[in-house]
Amino acid sequence: MREIRLEYENAWYHVMNRAAGKRFVFSDENNKYIFFELINEVYKKHAIEIHAYCLMDNHYHLLVKTPNANLSKAMHHLQFRFSKIYNKIINSDGPIFRSRYKSILIKNDAYLAQVCRYIHLNPVEAKIASGIQYTWSSYNHYINPLKKPYWLITDILMEIITNNFDKFSFIDFHKENNSVAIESFYEKNNTKEFIELDLENIPIDLNKLFYLVNNIIRNKQPSLSRFIFCFLAKNIYNYSLKDISDSLGCLSKNSIAVLLSRNKSKVNPDLILTLNGLSSAPDVLITNLYKALQ
Repeated sequence: MREIRLEYENAWYHVMNRAAGKRFVFSDENNKYIFFELINEVYKKHAIEIHAYCLMDNHYHLLVKTPNANLSKAMHHLQFRFSKIYNKIINSDGPIFRSRYKSILIKNDAYLAQVCRYIHLNPVEAKIASGIQYTWSSYNHYINPLKKPYWLITDILMEIITNNFDKFSFIDFHKENNSVAIESFYEKNNTKEFIELDLENIPIDLNKLFYLVNNIIRNKQPSLSRFIFCFLAKNIYNYSLKDISDSLGCLSKNSIAVLLSRNKSKVNPDLILTLNGLSSAPDVLITNLYKALQ
């Protein structure tokens, strides 16, 4: 079951997401730089703190602190803006990332150093880098802070990991393997093998979903209402075409497939991106969908 986001002031999270269809959206260095520029945007607009990162060819990891309890808004900004820019570059539309991002709340400060190491070791574990000094992670900026982007905060974790900000202690810490405790932490949060992480199933009553969508649109746009209901039911809440057909009672599975295929090309791409980022909580769904249709 997909959990409701837990957000509060000064919370720490390990945030990650993978490109849809395992596409290598970051394999081009220019796209990596675009992603970093957007992190800068998010830093300025939402005041979230980035304490560690690793940007792989098809996914990203961030260690984030939220002084203002606004992780969802910040991550929606980051993924939405990158998707718009990337789609424009490749002359396409549709979602770039796999639905919602994955976030793990780090309630125990004792895990912070180990999460930092876990993120920095990701390229080594994935066997795409022979050593820890992978170009697209924050590890190098901890070793040489004079070259770090100003949105990256290194002093807090450097103090936790080392004595007197000694970079050699930081290097030695990263030479150690991930501890049993952190392995258990990620296994408990279903993120040990993030690259192969499956989308979670999200239980929601289809009749309730249909009511919510129609109530928001107020039946002024029945075709759009039906498309959004079918899109959410299939792509966000993982219902089969048969389930959706049974719920509507007036469309066959093939008719729903045609409706989704034909209407997707007619709907504003920004709305499709927004629909892919909607929260699973029904009360939040109402708010976000209402905003998306304004």
